[in-house]
Amino acid sequence: MEAVLPLATLIPTARTENFDVQTNDEAIDRELDLAEELRDKAHLKHASYQQEVARGYNKNVWMRPFNVDDLVLRVVVQKSKKTKFKPNYEGPFRVVAKAGHGSYKLTEMDGTPMGNPWNATKLRKFYA
Repeated sequence: MEAVLPLATLIPTARTENFDVQTNDEAIDRELDLAEELRDKAHLKHASYQQEVARGYNKNVWMRPFNVDDLVLRVVVQKSKKTKFKPNYEGPFRVVAKAGHGSYKLTEMDGTPMGNPWNATKLRKFYA
């Protein structure tokens, strides 16, 4: 439904002359029936788009599998600005267990646990 100015009702137009309440109500009912279908189509299109974006993102991800007792270096977590003279990695640390998909529990070389698990993207294999 649309608001119509009072002046527009005085001037006869094709739209106001051919207006029928019964036809208008049927058209509104049809639109309401199609609204759910349109929502479903939009939801499917959105899900398809998300899968496409995830596929594009994940094709460049390299999994870094580590085994228990591997030695790894981890990214230095610094709050200050990085400079070219500060190291990018620290360690080595020993992988104790796999904590989940792509994350590992680490200990220091003397056996002290590191606390939270580390993501494999923040780790690099240490070759001695």
